[in-house]
Amino acid sequence: MLSINIKKDLSGIPRRVNQMTKQGQYPLVNQVHADSNQYVPMLTSDLRNQSSIGLDGKSIHYNVPYAKRQYHTQFSNYTTA
Repeated sequence: MLSINIKKDLSGIPRRVNQMTKQGQYPLVNQVHADSNQYVPMLTSDLRNQSSIGLDGKSIHYNVPYAKRQYHTQFSNYTTA
């Protein structure tokens, strides 16, 4: 009778998954930023043009004083089609 022994070493998997997650995070946030930018209210383009991806690579920041107000309040004359 023939027997086969198989040994699995899965110790490197969590490290590899963390590396791959970090590598994919920036392209994902970059694409979300590009896709959602068309829905950002626009009057003079300042809010759209002054947005950036956070240093952590996991967030999008709108760097104008009225960004928070625009996020929480929908003004019909500032929205895009």
